[in-house]
Amino acid sequence: MVFKDGRTTVTSRLPGDTMGVMLNVDDAAQRIAAALHLVGQVGVAGATRFAVGVGLTTGSMVSLAALNNQPRNSVSLRMNNAPVRVEPDETMSFAALDQGANEAAMLLAQSLIRAFQNTA
Repeated sequence: MVFKDGRTTVTSRLPGDTMGVMLNVDDAAQRIAAALHLVGQVGVAGATRFAVGVGLTTGSMVSLAALNNQPRNSVSLRMNNAPVRVEPDETMSFAALDQGANEAAMLLAQSLIRAFQNTA
């Protein structure tokens, strides 16, 4: 979604199973990189630098998990259902949205995992 003031939001649904939503650093990095590429393709008029933040709208029923197609028989859920956010701490150039998207996405995904773990 692109707002009138230039803010851009991209959402994605994380994978899940009957035990809840699964948060995985590699999957999150791929989703974030795809979002960065999409924002770069949309080309918000006049913007040359971007502040990128990531988050989970709720931490409820979310667990860290490997995505290996093996059924889970137990899960450790966090009891805090507050949103998890990684606020922007630096800006990215327009070119970095495309050329540096994978590297930036991995750093953001790792930060998201740490924030998730720290608010459990």
